[in-house]
Amino acid sequence: MKPAQLACFAIVAILAVRTLSTIMVFTVEHYSLADDSVHKKYPDRTDRRTIMMDFNHTDNIMLIKESWQVKIDLASWAVLGDVALTAQLVLMLPVLLTVKQQFKRSADEKELFMMVCFCLGVGIPILVAAMSAGPRSMGAWMAKNLMDIDEGKPMDHPHWANFGPEAWHSLQMSYMLVESIGVWVWDIDMLLMGTGFLLMASLGKERAPNLITKPVYIVGTIIGCLEILAFLLMLLRMASWMAFSMLGFVVLMVNFLIMYPAFFILLGKNFGQMESLEEMDLNSGLLSGGGDAGNGDIQLEEKAGDADDADSVRSTTELASSQ
Repeated sequence: MKPAQLACFAIVAILAVRTLSTIMVFTVEHYSLADDSVHKKYPDRTDRRTIMMDFNHTDNIMLIKESWQVKIDLASWAVLGDVALTAQLVLMLPVLLTVKQQFKRSADEKELFMMVCFCLGVGIPILVAAMSAGPRSMGAWMAKNLMDIDEGKPMDHPHWANFGPEAWHSLQMSYMLVESIGVWVWDIDMLLMGTGFLLMASLGKERAPNLITKPVYIVGTIIGCLEILAFLLMLLRMASWMAFSMLGFVVLMVNFLIMYPAFFILLGKNFGQMESLEEMDLNSGLLSGGGDAGNGDIQLEEKAGDADDADSVRSTTELASSQ
């Protein structure tokens, strides 16, 4: 099995792990609570979010603590998702570069623009994941210490003391500001990846038809269109944040659950078929070369025979002349 083919199948497995962790974190963080009493008192998620942002509400601190307790409980799933994302992207770039190497003509502006989109589209999520790891872990650690202070437990940091409700408000607002950095960065990444897949599908169909076959072309085009659609939906969040965020999330899940695995499974299959075709071409070349060599030997033997006949005729002529 070729390395590119193995990488394609590994990407599919990593996509499954990443999708599982993403769904787990999203579902639990948005719809589950660590304390059932809070859920009974405020069953509507919109009401809970409204109270969390109302710092004068009597239950504001309780809901902020509840939200941070959920984040602490999901820390391992969040780390798993970041690791899976990084592994997926690290494997994707060599595969996409291998696809580009199969193009039959020299690179032009379209191919260069395609590779720029892929390189930025792969590099940006890795950078965002690395930048968000620190605030997540630090925020969870600070929330745990604040909870210990409220409950009178010993703290990890002995110099922390005399914190009031303002500490929870500051932590919540700071975390929201830091998390917002990656919101629009992810949107730009969707646009880059969508453009890259559309260019690869259209160019590869002409320049690498054995690799970008019709099914790969169709799936790659759908991936590109869905990525750009998700980008447009995320832009429309300014009109209705929750509605268009949910629509964009559904579109991305269709891509991650169906289209991306289908694309890399088909691409890995084509890499294996290309290996078989290369072996067939090599064997046929050796056979044709061997046949040509055999014909050459026969021609040499015929020429040698003609030379011997000429020498015999020349010797007979000389003998007759001397007589």
